Parts: sequence; C-alpha cells; structure tokens
Amino acid sequence: MGIFSKAFGNVKNETYTLTDTDSWIGLFGGGVTSSGETVTKESAMTISSVYACTNIIANSVSKLPCHVYKKKKDGNERINNDIAYLLETRPNQYMTPSTFKHTLVTKLLLDGNAYVWIEYKIGKILNLWILNNVTIQQDTVTGKITYQANLNNKLYTFSSDEIIHIKGLATDGITGKSKIDVLRETIGNMQSSRKLMGNYFKNGTTTGGVITYPEKMNSNTKNTIRNEWQKNNAGYENSGKVAILDLGLEYKEINNIKFADQQFLESTKFTLEEIARVFQVPLHMVGDLDRSTFNNIEQQSLDFYMNTILPLLLQIEEEFNYKLFASYQRNQGYYIKYNMEGALRGDSKTRAEYYEKMMNNGVYSINEVRKLENLNSIGEAGDKYYRSLNYVNVDKMDEYQLNKAGGGE
Repeated sequence: MGIFSKAFGNVKNETYTLTDTDSWIGLFGGGVTSSGETVTKESAMTISSVYACTNIIANSVSKLPCHVYKKKKDGNERINNDIAYLLETRPNQYMTPSTFKHTLVTKLLLDGNAYVWIEYKIGKILNLWILNNVTIQQDTVTGKITYQANLNNKLYTFSSDEIIHIKGLATDGITGKSKIDVLRETIGNMQSSRKLMGNYFKNGTTTGGVITYPEKMNSNTKNTIRNEWQKNNAGYENSGKVAILDLGLEYKEINNIKFADQQFLESTKFTLEEIARVFQVPLHMVGDLDRSTFNNIEQQSLDFYMNTILPLLLQIEEEFNYKLFASYQRNQGYYIKYNMEGALRGDSKTRAEYYEKMMNNGVYSINEVRKLENLNSIGEAGDKYYRSLNYVNVDKMDEYQLNKAGGGE
C-alpha cells in the first residue's frame, strides 16, 4: 500500500500565476480575506470553536456502530461478511473503524468532500482508503465522472465505481462546499483580532494611558521616561502593580483600550456563535451556557442528533450501500446501517428508560437488550416479547370494554 504513504498537491486544470495571490494560495487549501489574513484548513483549526465543532461532529459519528444487514420477511438479519469486517473491525491496515469514521467526517467538514478508494482484488473488496488529494474530472460529452489523485508524485485515475464520495452542501450535486470556505471571512477576522490582542498584551502597557508633563522635554528625557515606564508597567507580568510618578508627571487613562478589550470579547462571542451556526452544533456543546438550561440542553442535544448527525449518517449509508454492494446484492436485500443507540451509551439513565419503553411495547426482548449491553443471553425465556395489558387493538376495543364490564360472552 505504498501509494498511501505520502500525498502531494491537488491536480487542477486551471492555470495560475504567482501574481494572482487568491488563486495560487487556493491551491494549498486557503484564501486571502478582507482582513488581510490567509485562511487555510490548518489555520482554521487553530480557532478553538472550529476545532471543537469539527471534533464534536466527528466524534458523534465515530462512536456509532455500523453493521451489515439483510432484509428478510420476518425482519432484518445482521450479517458477518467481508464488508462487515471492513466496517466493524479493520477498514485498512492503518485504521480502526472509529478512526476511519472520524477521519472521513473531519475531511468532509473541512474540505467539503470526503473520498474513499475501494481497493478490489479479483472482485473482492480488500481495503477502504481515505484519499487526501482528489480532483474530479467530468467528460463534457458523456458526463462520465472520474477521480484523479496525486499520490507519491504519481497521478492515479479512478472510476466513479471505485470511489465513495461523501459531499457537503453542493449546488451542482457533484462537488461539496467546505464549511471553512463559508466561514473564511469570519475566521480571518478572528485570526486578525487574535494577533492584534496578542501584540497588545505582549508590547502594550496594561494600565492603558499616557504620561504628560507641563514643561517641554527633550528626546533623552522622553526616552528615559518611556523606557522606565515600559520596564515597570508593560507586559502581563507587571499587571496590577502600582505606578509611581515623579513630581509634575501626570498619568491619564485611555478608555478606548478597555473598549477594545470589550470589543474583542464581543467579537469572540459573535465568532463562536457564527461558527456553531454553520456547523449546526448547539452552543452548550462548545462551552457557551449563557442561554442554556437543563431542559433546553436536553432538547438541543436531541435536535443535534436529529438535524445534524442523522442527515449525515443517511448520506453516508446511501453512498456506501450503492458503492459497496453489487446490484444483485442490493436486490437480495443487503445494506449497511448505523445504530443510533450508540449515542445513548454515555447516559445509563437515558439508556435504561429507552430499553424499558422498547420492552414494554414489545419491540425488544430481554435477550436483545442484553445483547446491546454486551451481556450473555438468559436462554429461551429471554426471547419472549411482552406488551402492557393497558393496550388493546383498536378493532377489539368494543369487545375489550364489554369484557371489562362483565358483559361479554
């Protein structure tokens, strides 16, 4: 698998010049913003809220188990085959299933697209490889799509049947748009503000004011006063110290520096909200609890799984089902499915309540619940299904009421 040891830059059809800054920086996954900052995936990931949102979504998907099933008349049967091994045990020799899923989602969020090469040998799928540098080529006559990857300085071309392509928001249905591209200006402003405040705390006087003197001073005197002031008051290590002035010198506070501090905090909060909004991550998950209560946190967490994670899982399932199974296998009922119950694993109370409801409604048996909890079967008695006596078929409602009243035959 040597071609995956090192990946080089994207192969593009367009022509770039060194004077066209926006375009050639784009080759490296970045772009210049109105603030003058260059935003790349790497620089964006130094913004804590971008890192947190990406990691939260990727973790939420990676912890969910993915299995192979086969549709049957009496239900769906979980299957152990070569594809199940790839999804549940080892997608390739370098990745565990959770690492594979985490990497796949991370690339989707940051790049707008995630590509997986399906490695075949004599009709059998051997490995699933996540590709780093891919260019889509579409034939203008036939419309046929191929994928090109530059690996180890060699160009490889793959057919669409060999590539699993998960897309972000796409206007053409072919190429997804990166969330970093959407947030480029917001992230650029944050990078610029962070540098500005960093320089202020490094070089500025934290007392935030000027020193005046009623008489005219020569350059040497000014430099002496300035140097002494910097020595005794500048930098975070001198924060909070009392400043002592010689006779005649007067210190005047500059309020706009405090205002700048406040603006930075407001800008940081706005940036956090903007990034969380684009990633569709609830604010409480990224540490902002200003408007959160216990009740709305529970509801927001549910909304996160229903409106952020579930659509993502659906897209992954659809693409994997189409690319991993031949048409005859799909016709036979084979498919993959993520188990959302994995999202409940961290909360024993919620998990117990869920199992209780499912058992009381005859959906799960005792053994099925024990299997989900990685516990041994209790035998045939655990295979029975139970339903509350408070429920009755609507067609039998009149008969039930008569029997209950003692009027039945």
